[in-house]
Amino acid sequence: MASVVALTELLTINTGGSPVTPSNPLPVSIDGFTIAQPDGLPVVPANITGKFRESFENFIPGVNWNLTTGSGDIVQTDGNAVSASYLVISKDPLQTATETILTYIGSFPMPIETSVGLSMSQRTLGQELSMELVSTETPLPPVADIAISSISQNGTTLIVTTTGPHGLVPGKRIGIKGVTSDSRMNYPSVVVSYTVSATQFYCAAGPGGTIPTLTVGPYTSQGFVYLRSALGYAQNGMSEIFENATTTNASIYLRSAAGDSLPTGTGGGNQSVTAGSTASVQAIASPYTYSFLPTTEYRFILKSDMAQALDANVDSTSMPASRVLRTQVVPDPTKQYTLRFRFTNVDSLPIPNGKIVSAVKTGSSVATITTAAAHGLTTGDYITIYGIGDSTNFANQTAQVPVASVPTSTTLTVTFGASVSATSAGGLVSRSQGSLNIQGIATPVIGNASSTTTQLTLGGSASWSLVIGDYVNVYGLRNRATGADLGFDGAYKVVDQVTSTLVLEPLTGTTLPAPLTLTNTGGAVIRRTDARISFVRIYEYLRERVEVQANGANSASVPVAVNGGSVSVSGSSVVPTNSNTYSLQSSTNLAAGATFTGTSQNIASSTTSGTVYNTQLVIGVNHTAGLVPGQLYLDLGTETTSTTPTVWYQALAVAIPSNANWQQFSVPISTRYYRLRFVNGATAQTNFRISTFLTYNGGALSNAYSFPVNLQYALSTTNLAISATFTSATLDFGDTMSVYQSINAIVFADQASAANGLQIQVSRDGTNWRVAAQVAVVASTYTTLNASLFLRYARIVYINGTVAQTSFALDAQVESQ
Repeated sequence: MASVVALTELLTINTGGSPVTPSNPLPVSIDGFTIAQPDGLPVVPANITGKFRESFENFIPGVNWNLTTGSGDIVQTDGNAVSASYLVISKDPLQTATETILTYIGSFPMPIETSVGLSMSQRTLGQELSMELVSTETPLPPVADIAISSISQNGTTLIVTTTGPHGLVPGKRIGIKGVTSDSRMNYPSVVVSYTVSATQFYCAAGPGGTIPTLTVGPYTSQGFVYLRSALGYAQNGMSEIFENATTTNASIYLRSAAGDSLPTGTGGGNQSVTAGSTASVQAIASPYTYSFLPTTEYRFILKSDMAQALDANVDSTSMPASRVLRTQVVPDPTKQYTLRFRFTNVDSLPIPNGKIVSAVKTGSSVATITTAAAHGLTTGDYITIYGIGDSTNFANQTAQVPVASVPTSTTLTVTFGASVSATSAGGLVSRSQGSLNIQGIATPVIGNASSTTTQLTLGGSASWSLVIGDYVNVYGLRNRATGADLGFDGAYKVVDQVTSTLVLEPLTGTTLPAPLTLTNTGGAVIRRTDARISFVRIYEYLRERVEVQANGANSASVPVAVNGGSVSVSGSSVVPTNSNTYSLQSSTNLAAGATFTGTSQNIASSTTSGTVYNTQLVIGVNHTAGLVPGQLYLDLGTETTSTTPTVWYQALAVAIPSNANWQQFSVPISTRYYRLRFVNGATAQTNFRISTFLTYNGGALSNAYSFPVNLQYALSTTNLAISATFTSATLDFGDTMSVYQSINAIVFADQASAANGLQIQVSRDGTNWRVAAQVAVVASTYTTLNASLFLRYARIVYINGTVAQTSFALDAQVESQ
């Protein structure tokens, strides 16, 4: 795709002191060019100035994408159901030091955003998939392997001395290869922890975590250090590398102006951080159906002053998760950038070292293994063994064991399993590297095989753990009795599996020999690591800067509308609530029968864990007749921490008469603590009830949160001596009925026998009623009920069904907005 020139990030307007008129249009400076506006009309820039979209319905190298394919790797489109279409980059599990690179053929300037739907069949240490947004300039020169003069390990510290200056610094991604005295020193993926001198450094961890504890060496004049490039030697860019076995881990790197790369995670160790899952979703689990979908969409954003990596669940309404945001190291904004995928088998990736022609034990646990070709193993190498046909006497050796001897280039001896006399064939032997064994081995041994002209069917020693659509390699498939090669080794796609039966179709490069009748075999199935790229989107866009003109003390303030969640205000969290509902915040210790002395005050009450803004405190008071008149005070505390206030100021004083009465007050508050005091200078009082409610008023937070207004009707009864059933007066709204009207009922029952329900009922004709809302009434507790009034008539009904109630306080009001 052709490059598109972006508008500069800051639009500069300068009138030169001349008035702006249709005959004298504003000049607009864009990247140093002046564009005259015809007829004096303003220039309106577009948001997206360049874009590229790819869904991989088909793929032709050289059209949209340049491709360099590593030896043995497979790159092809796949998917045939539920709109699943994806490009598969499948790594060959039989080779090391290979790399497949897929690069978008065009480029874009900053600011740029990319999104990629990507998943993987499995995650392994030593196979690294790097998703990169990198500059198109000449790359940095590759770093040559560094010869090792001495290597040892003390606990979890690997100590490496090189023959010459290594040029490494802490944080460099490296690996060790070629140590022959002990293959456990050949770590595929580690990070330089610290450097001791120009020729010595230590390592303690890498993307796989802390290295295993060992005390071995030193071994001299063997092995090499190799560099694992974080950005493929690009001078500028960012990358996200999936480099360990955890589906929700990635390591993210930034580089600017050919400098050192800035990692995430632990700089001198495991540089991975949490990321969206790379797991593939199999939409339909059915034979010959390939329907993998990605779990996660990965996004990069590059701007002149920041770089960010995010991800989000595909087809989800949840917010993207930001994994890293960098402002200290930002790629050069003057360069062109392109999207690239690099999929690498590192140098020390464990692979098969030989196909087993025969495995023999003669009354011993020591097996003599003969391979079809030179295995390259040495005494002291640590190995694993898989797929020998006699899985009873030669069970898979999944733990690392040392090679006991190497009689010839095609034989070796190793101790594993029970002491028996047995002979079998098939399978593989593999050198372990560092702490890592060969990856992707399917657990069963291939016990038998048969084929047609198009398919290979394998019977396993147990159920297969593969997925329809996975790419695999069949390796070391041999006649169990004779050791003869059956000629079916190669790359396949899983087209069906039922418990221990596996059906495969050959992939490009694999040719089936003549059909095979059912034959007892040995052999292994190795799962290939498949990267599945479902979609790619690249956007070049215009970034505009808008400033709010200063005007007063709060000149930088901008109104914010809160539609959900919370807003942080001066370090405190404010969570709006529904505007039409009172929420019970605090019921002070004033249940029926509570005693108050003449000067008693209730304890301080906390309204929220932080300072409260734009909040109304609603106070309801109810008492029996005979109360000595007094004053009710509301005090607000000055502290805004968890410390109980020591200084209070009076915010409200209201008279409480002696007669039975329900009173309600609403007071705006902005402090965390409040208290109520009732002062009447007399003796203790009984049956005096107070309750407080909080509602968020909205105010500056949002016009969407407003306190109910326009009280149209009010119905109030207190200390009712009611029958087993109670029905309020009917309210007739007539022509004033509004869809926004609702009724709130607040009831207090101090009798423990209060039970059953409080109902709000509505009616079209005033005769036939239906229940709009119902709530159970709890004794000695305020209970609230709310319902929208969608018919002309409304009433409140209390149903007890037992005996009459006393001291039953009910307050109801109809509200509209």
